[in-house]
Amino acid sequence: MSAAASSSSSSSSSSTAAAASASASASQASTGSGGEATADKLADDVAKLSVGGDEADKAGKAGSKEETRLEETTTELEVIAEQYDPASPLYSTAGFEDPELQLTPELLKGVYALKFKRPSRIQATTLPIIIKARQHLIAQAQNGTGKTGAFALSMLRLVDPAVKAPQALLICPTREIARKNAAVIDQMAQFTGLPKCLLAVPDTASEVADQPIVVGTAGKVLQLFQLAAAKKKLSPAHVKMLVLDEADQMIDLQGQQSQTEKVKKLLPPSCQILLFSATYSDVVAAFAAKFVPQPRVEIRLKRQELSLESVAQFYVQCGAEANKFNVLDDIYGYLGTGKSVIFVQTRDKAAALAKKLTEQDHVVGFFSAELTPQQRDAVMDDFEREQGKTRVLVATNVLSRGVDVKNLTLVVNYELPLTQDGKPDPETYLHRIGRTGRFGASGIAINLVHDAASMAVVKHFEQYYEKKVNELKVTEIEKLGEMLANLGR
Repeated sequence: MSAAASSSSSSSSSSTAAAASASASASQASTGSGGEATADKLADDVAKLSVGGDEADKAGKAGSKEETRLEETTTELEVIAEQYDPASPLYSTAGFEDPELQLTPELLKGVYALKFKRPSRIQATTLPIIIKARQHLIAQAQNGTGKTGAFALSMLRLVDPAVKAPQALLICPTREIARKNAAVIDQMAQFTGLPKCLLAVPDTASEVADQPIVVGTAGKVLQLFQLAAAKKKLSPAHVKMLVLDEADQMIDLQGQQSQTEKVKKLLPPSCQILLFSATYSDVVAAFAAKFVPQPRVEIRLKRQELSLESVAQFYVQCGAEANKFNVLDDIYGYLGTGKSVIFVQTRDKAAALAKKLTEQDHVVGFFSAELTPQQRDAVMDDFEREQGKTRVLVATNVLSRGVDVKNLTLVVNYELPLTQDGKPDPETYLHRIGRTGRFGASGIAINLVHDAASMAVVKHFEQYYEKKVNELKVTEIEKLGEMLANLGR
C-alpha cells in the first residue's frame, strides 16, 4: 500500500507534515518495522482464547451454542494471527492507545467492548491523518479490513457533545449500508454519553434533529436539510466532517453523484471531506480529485493488492446454462452451518431463482432494491441474526457492498457481474466476493460458468487482480462441505 499526499501550491507546512506522517505510517505498515509484536505476545493472546474454549467444553454445552462458541473462538484466533502478520492488511504496529490515534478513554472502552484488540492497517494509518492533522482524505483499502471503524472513530472523536446540532455526516449508497454503519457507530459510542445517530434513510427520520452524527443516503439527507432550512430550524452550519462510504458509487455519474454534490454544497467550506472505498475506477478517481479539496492525503492500493487472500476463488464449469441450477442445487446440499449469498444480475432473475430453490424445498431469502423499505429491513434483520431462519440469500448487486454478516462463508456468483454494456465488471466482482472473508475470517467464492463467454469473464477477473481462480469440477462439489467446515481451522 502506498500513501501519497497531494497538495496545491499554497499548501501549508502542516499539510506537508501530515503527508509525511501518512507516508511513514504506510511504510511502517508495509515493512513491519517499528514495534512489531513478539511471538510471546501472540502466544499469550492465543492462550487466553484457548482457555475460554476449554472452559466452554468443560461446561458440557452441546449443540449449536457449543458450535457457535467454537466458531467465534476460531475466528478470533485467526484475526489475531492476521494482525501480527506484516503481510496482512489487518497488520499495524500501533495499538488503540497509541497517542497518535488520540482516542479518548470512552472510545477505547467502546472499541474493546466490540472485541477489537488492535487497529488494522487502514485504521492506524488514517486516524492520525483525520483526527490529529485534520486533513482531507481519499482512502482505499480491501473489503473487510476496518474502513468502517476508521471513519466511525473519527466522527465520534470529532463531535462536541455540547453542540446540539449535526456535526458529522456519513453518506452511504444504500439503506442497508447506512443502517449497518449507524449501528457500528452507536456501539462504539456506548460509553461516550452521545445520543444515537440520526438514521436518514427512506421511511425513517422526518426532519433533522439535534443528533451530532447523521448517517443516511444522499437523497434523504438532502431532503432533511432542505426541510430544516424551509422551517428555519437546524442547519448544516455546524457540520465539520463529511464522510462518503463506498465513495466510488457516491461520486460515480451512474450512481449518486448529483445528490452527493448537492449535499456538499450545503456544508461550510471548512468541512473536512473523507472518501473511503475498496475500488476507484480511473474515471471515478479523477472526479474524486476534484471533489476533495487540496491539500489532501491519498491512500491508494495497487490493483493486485485488492483481492483478499482470505477468500478462496473457484469456478465450476456447468457445461450449459440449463445445467447451472442443478449445480447450484448440488452446492446447496453442502452449505453446512455458515451463511451464503447467491448473486444474480437482475431483480426478476433473483426472484425466479429464489422461487425455484424454494420449490426444491430449500430455505432461501430474496433481496433486491425493489422490495419496500420494511421488507428490506425484515430480510436483512433475519439474515444477520445468529439464529435467523434465513441462511441463504439470493440477491442482486445492491447487496454487494458494505454489508457485513457474521459467519458468511460462501458467495456464489450464479451470474457473473457485468456492466450495463455487457462488459466484465471487476469492481462489482470484488465487492461481491468481499462479503465473505472479512476482517481476518476465511471464505469461499464460487463462479458458475457455462460457455466460452462466461469463462472469458472469469479470466478477465483473474488477469485484472492477478489472482488465480481455480477450477472446482462438478464431480468435486462434494468436497465443498469439508472445505467450508475447515475454514479458519
